[in-house]
Amino acid sequence: MASFISCKSCSAPIPGDQIEPARRIAHCTACGAVFLIHAEHSPSAKSVANVEIHLKEDHLKVVRRWYRPHMWLYLMMAISWSGVVAGFQLMQLGGGRLWTAVMVVNVLFAVILFYGSLAGLLNRTRILVGRGRLIKRHFPVPWHGKLKLGTDQIDQFFCTEGREFRQGRAYPVYQLNVFLNSGVRVPILRNVSSLETILFLENQIEQFLGIEDRPVDGETFKKFQKHTKPAES
Repeated sequence: MASFISCKSCSAPIPGDQIEPARRIAHCTACGAVFLIHAEHSPSAKSVANVEIHLKEDHLKVVRRWYRPHMWLYLMMAISWSGVVAGFQLMQLGGGRLWTAVMVVNVLFAVILFYGSLAGLLNRTRILVGRGRLIKRHFPVPWHGKLKLGTDQIDQFFCTEGREFRQGRAYPVYQLNVFLNSGVRVPILRNVSSLETILFLENQIEQFLGIEDRPVDGETFKKFQKHTKPAES
């Protein structure tokens, strides 16, 4: 028996040329939804590119890991720098106000670098949607950017594209934002490397809240690229 895929938003059948098995992504031509294809049709938890989605009857939870391997390098730099600063401080006891000011600046730099790298290794961002609220927080290392909104304040979710520079090269990164009824735009999830992941999250949250997807000025173009085989000669 043939297996058919239907849209998770409107239940319309998905044409074969709108499915990319290699990237596990499908596009609905009826409602415009973009979603990932999983072996299980209705899992309660899904994991995509360091992002976990937990869907329950009364709430939807998104958890994203911050972890990136280069954070280990920053952590080692912070520890090494702290050792250098401590060594100079011991050698220059009573070095005067200028030396003390220089040491304070270096200690602050080491502390900030250590704290940031520790957060990058351990932290997660959790977005909880349900019971009339959207709540975002970072844990376990305290970090700025907490957010609490009433879902009645939300008009749309949308994705924007930016650039992240690493080792002298620019890489595309994507951001999930919320557009409020007041016209204010608020970032929800930053620096995600996969466009498909961001579009999938946008679709899942809007579907859970019953929000009809509409274009927002400045959002990333959502056109689905068809991949067709060349005609045989």
